[in-house]
Amino acid sequence: MRIFRFKDLRMKDMAWKFFLIFSCAALAWPPAVQAKEKKPEFTVRLSYNFSECRGYCEGEMTVEGREVTLKRSSRFTEQFYPPVVRRRWLSASEYKILKNILEATEFVRAEERYGCPDCYKQGAERLEVATPELDLKVEMDYNAVPAPLESLLNFLRKLWARVDNRYLVEDEKTPDGRSLP
Repeated sequence: MRIFRFKDLRMKDMAWKFFLIFSCAALAWPPAVQAKEKKPEFTVRLSYNFSECRGYCEGEMTVEGREVTLKRSSRFTEQFYPPVVRRRWLSASEYKILKNILEATEFVRAEERYGCPDCYKQGAERLEVATPELDLKVEMDYNAVPAPLESLLNFLRKLWARVDNRYLVEDEKTPDGRSLP
């Protein structure tokens, strides 16, 4: 039996030499580094909670980059209040507006707690903002509008209304410019 040698291959078989070398190298080389999942530039989470209620007692809207996820749930029977999950993508203009608001908001002035969240069964709202430079968590009375967070909260609440189509915002329009019914 004859042993295979590279010098036995002719010049016209040079392509086979390269193929053989590169396939052996590919097998011996560590696995190719898989592309890392692209982390969103920011994550914003707005949630509410009512300790005692009959209905959707908890809700959360999460914005990760351009993806928006809205969840609502109840503590009672799912027959009357089934869990709701809605997803949508921010338009380019909405994304740009949110990014500009996050850059312009003076989070340094924001306190960790405003009012008495969920005291006297009035409900609580939580805002969480995570960016590479910032990790902020704020608790406040339901529907409160603290001055340092006013523009961000107003934008997020209008976005919530658009994603959760049970509520309509007065300036809501269809892509062709018509008002929604």
